[in-house]
Amino acid sequence: MQVYKVKREYFLELMPQGGITAEMGVGRGNFSELICKLTKPKKHYCVDVFAVLDKTIQGKYFTSQLEWDKRYKAVQDKLSRYNVEFLRTLTYNICNHVKPGTLDWVYVDGDHSYEGCQKDLQAVNDCVKQDGFILGHDYVDHDKYSSWGVVNAVNEFVEENNYYLTAVTTEQFPSYLISKSKENHNRIQHRLENR
Repeated sequence: MQVYKVKREYFLELMPQGGITAEMGVGRGNFSELICKLTKPKKHYCVDVFAVLDKTIQGKYFTSQLEWDKRYKAVQDKLSRYNVEFLRTLTYNICNHVKPGTLDWVYVDGDHSYEGCQKDLQAVNDCVKQDGFILGHDYVDHDKYSSWGVVNAVNEFVEENNYYLTAVTTEQFPSYLISKSKENHNRIQHRLENR
């Protein structure tokens, strides 16, 4: 794994333009908006339950259902000028709606528990093309976030599938970039090292 002094937005510059993409765990839609602006996807899926779940899962986003409905409407309005399909479901249900091998890449920012992150990664694996990418947020492993299991889930997922943990950002809440193919891993690392 290589750590690069870049922000997650830079990862978007490394992704294919005009592809089919998804964000799992959309929140207020800010990152999906960046995805649409910077990578101009042919189609972008916003996958989020937009509903009350356990506070330990939703953290700072925990609120009433009325507020979730308002947020959902606000995100729809924010992204209305892009070709976005909203999947109002738990993130790990993505492959009930997206055919295998459809996505060029995905950004995972759903359940941060070990089990939840593992479930999201396994669920999206078949949806992403064999030479595609799986990116995600909050690859952090320090005491304040000890209940999070993103680091262990990602590391195990990469090892079990013989993928490549190509890059991690140096932000307070780092993002990770997994390449499913060695060719793309090498290409992305070359671009990062020669930026």
